Amino acid sequence: MKISVQISYYPLGEKEFKKIINKFIQHLKDKDVEINFSIMSSTISGDKEIVLKIIDELIELYFSRFNSILDLKFSNSCPKL
Repeated sequence: MKISVQISYYPLGEKEFKKIINKFIQHLKDKDVEINFSIMSSTISGDKEIVLKIIDELIELYFSRFNSILDLKFSNSCPKL
């Protein structure tokens, strides 16, 4: 099954939050899925199992290091894959 996930990451209480967000984005760029970036969020599209594995990896990596908010919206039809 193909899905799209709109994702926004917010490290809380960090003075260097822009660097942390840029590292988060770089982790997304290193993955083998379609990614579209915008100012407030990114969209990951691809096979459900791969996309969910990427999200799980990011949660493990960033939640263990920073107080964080990760806002996710899932779709199986927008955009059509």
